[in-house]
Amino acid sequence: MQLNMAKIAGTGFRRAHEFLVDDDAARNLPADKKEAVRKKSMVKCIRDHIQEEGIKTVAGRAAWLGSDEIHYLRKWEDKDINCLIDPIDSLGDKIMIHLNFERLRETMPAP
Repeated sequence: MQLNMAKIAGTGFRRAHEFLVDDDAARNLPADKKEAVRKKSMVKCIRDHIQEEGIKTVAGRAAWLGSDEIHYLRKWEDKDINCLIDPIDSLGDKIMIHLNFERLRETMPAP
C-alpha cells in the first residue's frame, strides 16, 4: 500500500467484510427480519446465516483476520492485510453468483 496506509486500510476492509456478510445474510429475508440480522455480531451472522460450509469457513477466517486489523494485539502475526483481501473477494464473488442466479430465475422463468 502506498503512503504506508495499510494500517488504516485494514479497518476499511474489515468493515467491508462485515457489510458483505450482513447483506448476504439479510438478502432473502422479509424486511422485518433484516434489522435483527444486522444487529448480530459478524461471527453470529456467519454461523447462523451462511449455509455453504466453504463460504462459512472463508468468511470466518476473514473475520479473524479483520479482527487483527482493528485490535491492538494481533493473533495472526504471520498474516497481513493482503491475506484479508482474498477471502473478502471470494465472499463478494459468491454473492455475485447468487445474485446472477436470482436475476436469471426472475427474468427467464422455467417454462
